[in-house]
Amino acid sequence: MSAKNTRKKPCYLCGQREKQGALRRTSRKNDHTAVLLSTLVIVNKVDFETAKKRYESLIKVRRHICYHHFVDAAQFIATELASLGIGFTSLTDESNGQLVLYVNETDIPLHLVDRINENAKNFDVDMTVTAKSVCEYLNFCLSRYRVGGIRLPPKQEDAAKKKHQKATFDTAPVVLSGEEPSTSEGNDVSSA
Repeated sequence: MSAKNTRKKPCYLCGQREKQGALRRTSRKNDHTAVLLSTLVIVNKVDFETAKKRYESLIKVRRHICYHHFVDAAQFIATELASLGIGFTSLTDESNGQLVLYVNETDIPLHLVDRINENAKNFDVDMTVTAKSVCEYLNFCLSRYRVGGIRLPPKQEDAAKKKHQKATFDTAPVVLSGEEPSTSEGNDVSSA
């Protein structure tokens, strides 16, 4: 294990010291940072004043925060979708045979966008969070973190033959695992 991955740094959001591999840099996209922090406020993981101060700083300089903060925010969004019976769309990546889950912009309920946007407007009056912003944020997290609680369509082997299909939820809420991604690359969230 390299010294880089064993050195501990504080999370900019909660202050907890973590190995560098357990931290992620915030997005260059301000709306994604707003989705992250607004959602954490909604689920009471961060108080509003702290989130507002962090937002003002994070739009100037990207910082490292614990990856589980990304997971907590995405978990809330996924649970909201599940409570409305909205499933993820799945497709099989033909290059490696892996199932890829994602949501479409039209899957994001407007009440959720409004709720997230309300906090975002309090962070920055010029900020507008859209369904597209929430969708992109959730898709980023779905691509980065393992997802549990999702039942795949029947006959997974047939899934490779179909380009797109809907995944359905188990009766339990969707759970994004708190496990780190298996690849060592990608501590950078710049694409999000």
